[in-house]
Amino acid sequence: MIITQKYNSAADIDPEFIPDLEKLLSDCVPSFEMIKQNEQKADDSTHFAYYLFFGQKTNAPIGFAQININIEKDKSKKTFFSRFKKKPLEMATLNWSMPGCLKEGIIFDPQYIQHACPKAQSIFEEYQQREDVKEQELLFSSAYTDLTKLTQESSSDFVAESLVKNRDSYQDYMQSLSSNSQKDIRSAWKEIQANSLGDYEHFKEAFAYKTEGSDQYKNWKSETKVQTYLELGCPIEYLTVENKDKVLAMVFFFEGRSGNAFYDIIFSEISDLAGHQLAILKFFEKNQLHRLHYLGEKKVAGELIDLGFTKREQFRVKAQKVLQ
Repeated sequence: MIITQKYNSAADIDPEFIPDLEKLLSDCVPSFEMIKQNEQKADDSTHFAYYLFFGQKTNAPIGFAQININIEKDKSKKTFFSRFKKKPLEMATLNWSMPGCLKEGIIFDPQYIQHACPKAQSIFEEYQQREDVKEQELLFSSAYTDLTKLTQESSSDFVAESLVKNRDSYQDYMQSLSSNSQKDIRSAWKEIQANSLGDYEHFKEAFAYKTEGSDQYKNWKSETKVQTYLELGCPIEYLTVENKDKVLAMVFFFEGRSGNAFYDIIFSEISDLAGHQLAILKFFEKNQLHRLHYLGEKKVAGELIDLGFTKREQFRVKAQKVLQ
């Protein structure tokens, strides 16, 4: 039997559940703080629902779901007579997804999938029966294919999942790639080596003693993504390609839970391939890390798969109502 606990804010989730949630989501987000920050920085029209799933044999959550609820405000022109009319129902569009590298809306401990999927399906169906729900969209991995039965409108796609450390060194990793990929990577390293490399423990340090550093620091620190990353509360290294005038590229490199690492290319005046290689080299330098995940929005699956990332099939189902 699977039971659920619903929360309307990630901040309300019991602190005792957070370590187990971070373990459950260890290949999705660097820390649970990313989910909290995503909520805090959302606009006023977006609300949230979070579900923790529990089995009978443990008090630790065995599943997690996040639903982003967008409320459509009434934009009709107000008149004197409109005050006497029945207020129109505010319709909601529900998107089951969470921040991080996979964006999927539900995650279960693999041994509970068979029992947890029907519970998730019942929650989806309950929302669909509500008068104020206009549409739902759910993104999930191929491990939960039973959820495609929720609607006839479904599609699938492949995304890059993670780089698994199955080689002893960065050089061995390079040699495992195709000759074309190796050639492209060597070109990226020439681009990097034409400048200087930096590796910093603190964000502000990367901009010190550079002609344009002060302006870069102020501009980048104001970016929402940067603010989110700086508040995650997990170890971060700031990898740069730079010269005496400015930072040419910066990669945020995070150490997460259970041997997982994450990175994002924050800014680059050189090729993105160079940024990927900075992160991959750092990944191979740290023996305690086993899987590397890319957090960036520009996740072109083919490019990352060519760099050795595994491939993951995702399904997307959508249920819409025909409104009268």
